[in-house]
Parts: sequence; structure tokens; C-alpha cells
Amino acid sequence: MSLSAGYYKVSLQTQGHGLLIQDGREVLLEPGALAIYDTSRPYTLSFDSDFSSNILMLPHSQIAFPQEGIQELTATSLGSGRELGEMSAQMLSQAAKVVPKLTRNLGERVANNVVDLMNTLIADELLNFSAGTLSSRHREIARVKNFIDRHLSDFSLDLTTIATTHQMSVRALHYLFEGETESVTDLIRNHRIEKAKQDLADPLQQEVPVATVGRRWGFSDPAYFSRVFRKTVGISPTKYHHESGSRTPRLGPHRSSLPSISVLRATR
Repeated sequence: MSLSAGYYKVSLQTQGHGLLIQDGREVLLEPGALAIYDTSRPYTLSFDSDFSSNILMLPHSQIAFPQEGIQELTATSLGSGRELGEMSAQMLSQAAKVVPKLTRNLGERVANNVVDLMNTLIADELLNFSAGTLSSRHREIARVKNFIDRHLSDFSLDLTTIATTHQMSVRALHYLFEGETESVTDLIRNHRIEKAKQDLADPLQQEVPVATVGRRWGFSDPAYFSRVFRKTVGISPTKYHHESGSRTPRLGPHRSSLPSISVLRATR
């Protein structure tokens, strides 16, 4: 298959059978099966007959776990035989039906909810079912990232709190993240900004003050929130809020920093 940098695809097979191959593994794609693959690395998808699948495509940055950890899950059956896997499949299936009928902003809101659930499913896979294949370092990074994402709205979330919770020193926490694409501090800031962006672009929250959105995601100082947002996004949160509110087209072409949901079909 051709490569596309920086994206994962989560596939839900809805009709027919196929085979996904990546990272030296292969998994049978049968109706109801969920699988993930990384489009930035070689993979093979093959189908012998008519098929249909729902595809969630999302940037690497929207999965809150190390790429090395996700590499252990590619071309495996996600959530097989478990209720969380079944719930994730049902949500992706319903979203694929609903999203094309929504405005762009509402469609993105639904897609982001699906991404949140997929992160939960992946956390379950990494933390509970992959201990034999993941290194202890990658398991610990996954735990820390999961903790951070669950406490983004907490003003007290800082390096000391994270280190204490995970029974390590702040120095050890820094060392744990050496070689990662983001430091712990950058990770917290970027994930908070991403959540704030989603709320600022939400048409149902157009009357919510920018400062309130900032506080919701852990920025107690409105001026600091504005500075960090402008530095990260390129414009002020107020301008982003206003410009997002003035756009209400239907869900169109995929924007590279956002998740998308589509249906893939072929008749042979």
C-alpha cells in the first residue's frame, strides 16, 4: 500500500473478509473485527470478495501512547471477545452512519468522541493484555500518559504530582521520557491546548467565555492561557473561537490535524 505520514487507521470490518499484514503479523478481518495499522510504515490489506469497512483515520498525536507500544498492537484483533471492544465497534459503526449527515463541527465532535473511546480501548490493551510483549519502560510511559489525559482539567497536575503518583522522582520521570517526541511538560500543555481547541470550535459552546474554556482544561490564568494558545496554534484563543463559530459548512474534506471517519467499500 502507499504510505501516508503520521496517521493511524482503525478498521472495523462490516462485510466480507480480508487480511491485514503489518510488523510481521497478520490478522483476519471478519465482520465485527477491529484492527489498527500505521500508514507511515509498510502494510498490506487484501480482500478476496466484496467487502465494506468503517475507517477511523487519526494523526499519531491523537493516540496518547508511545508509537513503540502501538506497534505491538498493529495487525491484531483489538478488544476481541471483550465488552469494551464490542462497545468501541458499535460506536464506530454508528458514527460512520451519522457523521456524513452532520455539520463539520458536529461531525468533528462525534469523531473526537470516538477517538477518546479508542484511546480507552488501546489503554486497556496496552496496560492489561500486552505485558508480555511491551517493555517495562513503554508500559510505564503508557501509564503516565493515561494518568495525564485523565487529569488535564486538574490545576494541580504537575511533574511532582505525576512523579509521586507513579512512585518515582521528578528526575526519573524526565529520564523516562527521554527519546519521546514530547517532554512531560510539553505533553501536558499540548494535550490541554488540543482539548481547548475542540471546545472553542464547538458551535454549542460559542457563548462560553474563552477564559472559562481555559480554566476547564487546567489554565487558571487567562493571560497565560492566551499566550500559550497563541504560541501553539498561531492565533489567539479569542480569534480562534470567533473564526470557528463563523464556519458551519457540512463535513467536507479531511483536515490533517483532525480525525475523520469514512466507509470503505469494494465490489468485485
